[in-house]
Amino acid sequence: MFLIRFSLIATLFLLSSCNNNCVDLEIDLPKKNIAIQVDHLEEDLFSQATNSLSKHELLLKKYGTLYVLFYAQMLNEGDPYKDNAPTILNNYINHSSTQEIKKETETQFKDFNPYKETIEKAFKYVNHYYPDSSIPIITTFYSNFNANVIEVNNRIAIGLEMYLGEENKVVKSLSPDFFPLFIKKKMNPEFLVTDVMHCYFHNRFHENLGDDFISEIISLGKIMYYIEATTPAVDEHLKFRYSKEELEWCNSNEMNIWEVIINSNLLYSKDKKQITPFISEAPFTKGLPQESPSKVGVWLGYKIVKDYVEANCIDVLDLQLEKDVRKILKSYKPNE
Repeated sequence: MFLIRFSLIATLFLLSSCNNNCVDLEIDLPKKNIAIQVDHLEEDLFSQATNSLSKHELLLKKYGTLYVLFYAQMLNEGDPYKDNAPTILNNYINHSSTQEIKKETETQFKDFNPYKETIEKAFKYVNHYYPDSSIPIITTFYSNFNANVIEVNNRIAIGLEMYLGEENKVVKSLSPDFFPLFIKKKMNPEFLVTDVMHCYFHNRFHENLGDDFISEIISLGKIMYYIEATTPAVDEHLKFRYSKEELEWCNSNEMNIWEVIINSNLLYSKDKKQITPFISEAPFTKGLPQESPSKVGVWLGYKIVKDYVEANCIDVLDLQLEKDVRKILKSYKPNE
């Protein structure tokens, strides 16, 4: 059992901490209207209103590179401009398994408005911090179980079937060779909104701060803080793709996690074999007990960044400009 151990140093951290939090992310947003555009590729794909040739041409024209990616790679059919592409697409659409997944997706997401409203609210925060930023088009689609959220030419595309829920019959039927249980447990709609924001910020603000462990996790921790700043009302565990119990495990074992990193000389290690298990999807974080969730390094990076922000009373823009990893680390107080 991984028990919490408080050292003298940890106690001193607690005694010397400041109780005043000078950073409040629950800000009053201006009344400026931020309307996001939402396209539904899957509706155009499964529409009965057009024949196969017209449909294929419509999808190419409307969705461009995203549809090319869908046809060529996600359906694995190669060149979408070949003469028989519309026929191949039509055969795929009418396949029984495709129709079953279509039915399940339509049931789960019969009303996308709650997701749209939450995403729209997040981009109001983005506009507050970055008023000159462009708002991507949100596009839902069927990825043939290839992608959660991807961005193509300022379109953030959401593979809806990847959010059917771990108890959905289609998800349960997926081969464990390609979709092991720990992956299926994360295929829940509650992660959709924060996955969109993670895609947005990672593609725009992820930076290489160095090639050692601490630089990697702080870089990822900054991304998580941007997500926190733009989705303050969303439950914290969802931002890490955690359950409440997984986040509680991290919080309860923070000092132990830190001791493992220090005692194993991981903090400034450049060994990718050591770093990768702390930032990748897996049943648990290798190097920690099997009760741990995956990607504990990402969570720890966020904690380090949050301590830095709150200790120095800086805003999101100042955080983005700060590149000194050791300066950010200096404010970190485990278990505080």
